[in-house]
Amino acid sequence: MSLGGGPQLMPFSAQEGTVFMNLKNNPSSLDGVHLVEGKLLVLDGTYSNSKDYRYKLEGIYIWEKGLLFLVGNPLPISYTVVQDYAISLKNLSEIDYKVIESEEVFRNMGEYLERNMEEAQKELLCYFKVWVSFEKNVDQSIRQKDNGYYTIDKPFQKLSGSLISPNCNFSLVLEAETVLVEHYYWKVTTYVLLITVVTSIQVLIFLHQIRITTSITALSKLSPYCIGMQALLDGYICLGHLSAAIYSEKLFHVFSVVAFVYLVLFSFFELGFMVQAWKANNPELVRGGWQSTQQHITTLYGKYYCVLGVCIIFSQMWINNMFFYVFVFVAHSFWVPQIFHNAIHNCHKSYKNQYIFGTSTCRLFLLLYLLGCPENFLQREPSYVFLLGLVLWVYLQCFILYFQDTSPQFLVPEAFLPTKYNYHRPVVFTPGEDHLCPICRAEVHQNDYVVTPCEHYFHQNCLHQWMDVKLECPTCRTVLPVLHDLV
Repeated sequence: MSLGGGPQLMPFSAQEGTVFMNLKNNPSSLDGVHLVEGKLLVLDGTYSNSKDYRYKLEGIYIWEKGLLFLVGNPLPISYTVVQDYAISLKNLSEIDYKVIESEEVFRNMGEYLERNMEEAQKELLCYFKVWVSFEKNVDQSIRQKDNGYYTIDKPFQKLSGSLISPNCNFSLVLEAETVLVEHYYWKVTTYVLLITVVTSIQVLIFLHQIRITTSITALSKLSPYCIGMQALLDGYICLGHLSAAIYSEKLFHVFSVVAFVYLVLFSFFELGFMVQAWKANNPELVRGGWQSTQQHITTLYGKYYCVLGVCIIFSQMWINNMFFYVFVFVAHSFWVPQIFHNAIHNCHKSYKNQYIFGTSTCRLFLLLYLLGCPENFLQREPSYVFLLGLVLWVYLQCFILYFQDTSPQFLVPEAFLPTKYNYHRPVVFTPGEDHLCPICRAEVHQNDYVVTPCEHYFHQNCLHQWMDVKLECPTCRTVLPVLHDLV
């Protein structure tokens, strides 16, 4: 597509661009004339961006001549405009009297109010007249479709023409070729198959992590915000695929498979895991009783869905590349809360390394497709520099967590480290004084003891096993610091 004409109300920055026409034809009451309707997408360049223009197309195709005539309008246009266009077709020598007879075709698409034309002029919106000539007559293809035959081996049709906007004194020269819808469906189906396999692997990795993280002590090492960010990302992807399924009727079952897998992942597994981690990190709130705990959990779910709703609202700005990049960068910083949690609470071995690197790789697959594949079905321009930076950022977080397994606070200067409770603080055992472990009822010796902030003595193993179940003193029910250094 190249530009031409006079003053332009469509501010293109590129001299050449791309036009997508999705057309559907149906036989009319006139022999040899087909009704055509569809959509027109005009891109400023090769890929979709904020300067895209979308139009509704309606018109006729005369298969004997291989000629296609369409009207493209951004808003409902008046019947007068359409009627004038129909009459103007008579002046073209290559079109016979059947065009005028097909005025009823234009009447069907031109039952609009006169004031809409004034509104279009006021908003400076351009409507198009589209002339297209096929290099090879598509009569055979249409006849096959009319008779119920449809084959993917039909030859591609090259076409040329022009898009002229009378009210904007603006024209576009068009050269294109037809693309079978089946090819596009095949591309989408391939993507769905790959993303389903990758997401299923992600689910299996997550289930393995859940199975080995069952104790209160292990759950207290996890940041609920880290799990929540992952659940937000997966929930957003789920809704994105669900929207695609609703929008594309013929691909509903394809996109709904991916949406279902993500729905299971974030709603059944990740949100429940987030609640368990939150309860382990807030034992004082859980002690308030079942009703109080349920209120806090309901609030937690409410916050999650509010943030998800905000993300959905702001997703309307995705066409703005800057917002898209900021959103993606923040969404893929999901390990940052866990890094801070490890440093503050001196936690190590919070997650298995297989989970950290495995789930990170799976979550990057979607972006590798959208930002790294030039033939992606969304027609989004690749961004290799941003993609490389994002991959490095995600794996940097992974390696920080890996090194925190041996030294959780290696990134924090000692002066900024919080004071942690020492369960082995020096205690003088008075001779003749009995110190019985309340858990096993055996005597506690000075070479094998831990002392709680509430001055109760236990065997190290006894208290550790107890705190796998409850983070409170067995004697007085005081909330206890986690025994991270003993795990």
